[in-house]
Amino acid sequence: LNDLAAASRSISTLEEMIDKDIEAGCVKKYGSHTRNLLKVKQGLEMIKVLCEELLATEGDDSLKDAAIKAYNQVLFPHHQYNIQKACATGLNSLPSKSLVLLLLGEAVGHPTSPVYPEDFLRSVRAVALLRIYRWSDITRLPNLAVKC
Repeated sequence: LNDLAAASRSISTLEEMIDKDIEAGCVKKYGSHTRNLLKVKQGLEMIKVLCEELLATEGDDSLKDAAIKAYNQVLFPHHQYNIQKACATGLNSLPSKSLVLLLLGEAVGHPTSPVYPEDFLRSVRAVALLRIYRWSDITRLPNLAVKC
């Protein structure tokens, strides 16, 4: 994000930033603005899908299942085998939703209680309902969405 924030001081639009990376031949190179922007986009998509899954499984206390589904849908296709395996290991060791909420100070009652304050649910719904505009401009480049 620091790279993109710095770039925004001298580049006025996403289109201009992408065009400059194309001209420089560095769209797919590690650290390029376009590649960094793609990583941010993928991260936001992952959070959105995770929030959708949390809402869809509101009565379930498993964070792991929602996170695995979100990862498989959004990031898995872009990761190489070794990264996929590392993520699978990490995702399989996630704690319950109620424990995470308790650690964040959001849970009510016992740590195994699947009770979620309305503020948390309101926030999750807001993220899950986001509409992302103009991201097609970011991925319009041929072969940009490749394994990184």
